[in-house]
Amino acid sequence: MTTGGKHACVRNKQWSEYALRTHRRIFHAFETAELTSDASEREPWLNFGVVGAGPSGVELVGLSSSWRNHRG
Repeated sequence: MTTGGKHACVRNKQWSEYALRTHRRIFHAFETAELTSDASEREPWLNFGVVGAGPSGVELVGLSSSWRNHRG
């Protein structure tokens, strides 16, 4: 989720590519939700699960939760 994610995964190029794909998919979901004014259409885009409770998983959940609850 962070801009340095690509650089932090230099040991394994697959991890870096996976992290960037995941990042894009999550942002796409939030952007798609933002474009609709119908709450019933928006809700599915704002619900997803994270498997794993290591430092990265916990950070991802906290960050995505704050994005979801942000009302700009």
